[in-house]
Amino acid sequence: MLDLKEQLVAPGRTAVMAYIGYRVYVENGQKSDEKGSYDGWSIRFDEWVSVFSPRIHPYLSKTNRQFGDEDLDDNFDHLMKPQEG
Repeated sequence: MLDLKEQLVAPGRTAVMAYIGYRVYVENGQKSDEKGSYDGWSIRFDEWVSVFSPRIHPYLSKTNRQFGDEDLDDNFDHLMKPQEG
C-alpha cells in the first residue's frame, strides 16, 4: 500500500481507499524506480482499491491450492462424450 484517502461514494457516505502498487522492493530486484529496485509491476498498474476489498491481503498470505485426483467428482462423466484427437 502506497497511500490512503477517503472518497465520497454517495451523498454523506465516504469509503477509505488504498493506493496499491503491485511490486515488492528488494535488494536485487529486476526493475528499479525512484524508491529502489523491485520485483513486480510498474507504476502504470497501480490503482485505488477499497480497503474492504477481498483483493487486498498481506504479501504471501495466499497460496495456490493444488488438487489431486481424490478431489475430482466423476459421477457425471457418463454425460460427456470424449472428443477424438
